[in-house]
Amino acid sequence: MVSLSQVHMKGIKVNLPSGQSGETQSKRDYISVSVNKDGNVFFDKDEYTYEKLLPKLQAVYRENPDAKVFVRGDADTVHGNIIRVLDILRAAGFYKIAFEIKSEAAKAVPSGGH
Repeated sequence: MVSLSQVHMKGIKVNLPSGQSGETQSKRDYISVSVNKDGNVFFDKDEYTYEKLLPKLQAVYRENPDAKVFVRGDADTVHGNIIRVLDILRAAGFYKIAFEIKSEAAKAVPSGGH
């Protein structure tokens, strides 16, 4: 599993947790699954119940089994919500899963203009 820092969002806006090591990944052929602070789950920007997420992800997997999945978990959500999403993703067949974070390493890099 890879953690990453992203600029362009496909999913809903969540308060991403911070991390020291993040790497920018290409978001070509990817899907976004987000969990907001209240534990609600979203596929891209559409809200789903946990029960309806599995059939949706299975259909996506049948169409594109090589798609990368980016999980966007709000820093304030319960850890169990993220584990539940991971279990659903694996049940659908996805194993190329990355977590989106706010990279602390990027904050330490000086910008070109002051």
